[in-house]
Amino acid sequence: MNTQKKLSLCMIVRNEEQWLENCLRSIQEAVDEIIIVDTGSTDRTKEIAADFGAAVYDYKWQENFSAARNYSLEQATGDWVLWLDADEEVQGGDAMSVRQVLETDAETILLGGIHLLSYYGENPPDPRRAHGMNQVRMFRRESGFRFQGSVHEQLHLFDRAIVQSMIFQLPVTVYHYGYLDETVSLRDKDKRNMLLLQQEKNQGSPDPWIDYHMASVLYRREAFAEAYEYVNSSILQFMDQGYLPPSLLYKLKYSILLVTSPTRESVAGIDLAIQLYPDYVDLYYTKGVMLFEMELFREAEEVFQKCIALGEDRNEHLTTKGAGSFLACYYLSRCYLSSGNHKLAQTALQEALILNPDYPEARELLKEMDF
Repeated sequence: MNTQKKLSLCMIVRNEEQWLENCLRSIQEAVDEIIIVDTGSTDRTKEIAADFGAAVYDYKWQENFSAARNYSLEQATGDWVLWLDADEEVQGGDAMSVRQVLETDAETILLGGIHLLSYYGENPPDPRRAHGMNQVRMFRRESGFRFQGSVHEQLHLFDRAIVQSMIFQLPVTVYHYGYLDETVSLRDKDKRNMLLLQQEKNQGSPDPWIDYHMASVLYRREAFAEAYEYVNSSILQFMDQGYLPPSLLYKLKYSILLVTSPTRESVAGIDLAIQLYPDYVDLYYTKGVMLFEMELFREAEEVFQKCIALGEDRNEHLTTKGAGSFLACYYLSRCYLSSGNHKLAQTALQEALILNPDYPEARELLKEMDF
């Protein structure tokens, strides 16, 4: 490497032979050392890591992801630390861009951010079936940041408004494959995560993120009433601690209400959330679908037009691909159909298919209109 500063890649792994090679290959040219902490692999994981020149450390699993992460940090010697999961991959051509943060002379820059694109649904991964959000994934090692949380561990950051001024946002996209249907099913992630979250909650940890992550698991299990209780509990805990609840909590809360028969009250509630986050397209999209399900088509039409105007570039929020583009166009077409405006409906469907040519619902509706 040409720079005098060093970058350490720190990872924790267990039985990741399916993913690890692609992950390491995608980033190896950009890092000066690779630290792999293995928590009990019985497959070829450690052998693959060694093939990439990684320093591999065995670590006894303690039912705590943060403890393992923090152990990996203790082994690092670089000026900066980058962390990835084995089921992640740096977009081709982006790897060397992570080193841009090493060149900054600003002492106030302590963190580096990337754009994380998390795929969901069936294989193969489709960028139009994903959630995107900027995430902190690098920090100056001397700053002493550490992880917290037994599951869905996060770097422990204080006032997030102040933290924003410490982040160097990098032109780097990282793909995450861990929540594709097949992967979740094989690993039974939700069962494992729920157990660890419940254990942490039973220890009396005053962390609103615990209830949020429990709500997320329950939502995927379609236990909507319980999920709603937990996400509300999380929101209240953030407020009690003097913090504005993160936007993704409101996304989850109103996603739950959307699937449990939306009402005027839930629409009024999401309007309050929109006041807090007026640039969050997912909140508008959820509101639009609520109104559509309630057959308030004229109101829904206005909301979907707002979604398209907003677009999907506010990467500080967890954003569903399509909420500000092809999904909004599709629902807008159905609103137009409800008022008998077939020409506008056809135009909206055609726009949806330009944005997502493989969108089956839009293609099918357009075919029906041609008869």
